[in-house]
Amino acid sequence: MSWHVLRCRSTADRGPVRPARAPDVSTRPAARSWHPTGTGHGMVRSPPFRVLALTAQVPLESLLSPSRGVVDLEEFRMSQPPDVRPAGSVDPGVRDPAAPQTRSPRRRPTDGPPAVRKVRRWPLILLRCIITVFLLLTLVQPVLAGMFVTGDVDLLDLHEINAHTISFLSWLLVINTVLLWRPGRGPWWPLAVAVLVAFLVQLQSGSGFSRNLGLHIPLGVALVAGATALTYWAFSYRGGRR
Repeated sequence: MSWHVLRCRSTADRGPVRPARAPDVSTRPAARSWHPTGTGHGMVRSPPFRVLALTAQVPLESLLSPSRGVVDLEEFRMSQPPDVRPAGSVDPGVRDPAAPQTRSPRRRPTDGPPAVRKVRRWPLILLRCIITVFLLLTLVQPVLAGMFVTGDVDLLDLHEINAHTISFLSWLLVINTVLLWRPGRGPWWPLAVAVLVAFLVQLQSGSGFSRNLGLHIPLGVALVAGATALTYWAFSYRGGRR
């Protein structure tokens, strides 16, 4: 095979030469691709006209012989759609190396459930132990008081010892709720409830020693209700394992 410049084409293959006509710029798009010549010997790109012919077993003399005719270059030039893009425009398929490179912003992950704050387990377990003992001793107090009223005087000393134990546990409960909040990462409101319970316990003990039964009995009922509610929350609350 040999490469030759295609300079002519056969009028017998292409038919009679048609008169040149002006191209319709409004309807024809700009052509920047390769187009076949119709002779099967090469490809033509316009403009500029760079014609290459790949011939196999075809001598150059046969292509330039008078019998094949001469190509009308003006007709061929007018038959090609012109490039109507403005001067200085950049081919959209070619990237300008001088243009600054911009990176697309990365999307932050927004899918998925919101993060759940993990609560340390050991303050919660300690709270369950303390509040359970506190609730049991609080429930024993009215039983001891009732047996004392019925005539068993010896149970009064046991009632007093139990009252001191409950007072000590109430302050342990306050310290435990502080640890549950910080550094345990738990809610803050159990601390407020524990402080209120400790204050009511001290008030309950003072009303008992002063024999003020009008205040002592209602405060005892309030302490039992508060201890029961705090115990229920301590066992129903589910903190993260850490």
